[in-house]
Amino acid sequence: MKNQDFPLRKIILFSLALILAVIYAFQLAFSHNTNVKDITISEEIDSLVIQSQNQTVHLTKKGDTWFVETFVADSALVSSLVSEMSNIKLLGLITRNSDSKAHYGLDESEKIGVCAYASQKELRRLTIGKNASTGNQCYVQVDNKPEIYLENSGLHDLFSVTVDSLRSLDVYSIVASEIKEVSVESQDGKFTLKRLESDSNSEWNLIENTTSVEYTALDFAKVNSWVNSLASLRASSWLNEESKENQNEKHFTIILRNVEKTIKITIFEKDSEEDAICLCSETPYQFSISDFVSQKFQKSLSDLQSEVK
Repeated sequence: MKNQDFPLRKIILFSLALILAVIYAFQLAFSHNTNVKDITISEEIDSLVIQSQNQTVHLTKKGDTWFVETFVADSALVSSLVSEMSNIKLLGLITRNSDSKAHYGLDESEKIGVCAYASQKELRRLTIGKNASTGNQCYVQVDNKPEIYLENSGLHDLFSVTVDSLRSLDVYSIVASEIKEVSVESQDGKFTLKRLESDSNSEWNLIENTTSVEYTALDFAKVNSWVNSLASLRASSWLNEESKENQNEKHFTIILRNVEKTIKITIFEKDSEEDAICLCSETPYQFSISDFVSQKFQKSLSDLQSEVK
């Protein structure tokens, strides 16, 4: 009988320990305890490796630009990751018993591992477990040590990333006032607008028109509003190579020219309710844009002319 009671007693004791840990976590989260332990890195991080169950993501800084694998990364998102790795805020110690790490999502099947480097030197190794039941906190282990802490920045959600989620969606960005010429090519033909050299820098001239639209007079306010909207483009998502098979032969092309470069944007006509597929000379990758952006870009000559009274 005693032998049968022993496993039950162990289960009860272990359960009580877990309940006490949860209560302690609540106390840490909701108390006004100012004894937050900051673990900081003084060196500048130039590389992060984030490893979860199904993938490993590499972030590398080259010059002033961060890359996720071979793609330009979203600088704001990466800055958040680097900032949190540089200063980890620990609310308190949960347990020194590493045998219970599975309960905190710190075992191999659930954990997120993050390593921070500077010039290939490892600065910090962080193991991130599941979210606590107390809100924007989760369980962590630092530098492969057995202690399990409750942290205060929601690192589990922050570091639950993929290559796609970290890629920058910016396709290009230029100064609108420096755009000197805009050409549009569509099924209806081609027209080209050229900015006039003037004090206002806001006047335009039609220098080419092979469309069916009869030219009257440009509305400079409409033209400048349109050109301003063309100065930057952000994708809705990046597409895989297979998406090229879905491209419609009908397309709308915009060519922007300034002193330094020529940018070509091609928007393919949609066959469905999905976002439009695009190509741009500023990136080798195809991408999609929302219907709102597509409509904003695709203007005919008649859209830019003064209303006939």
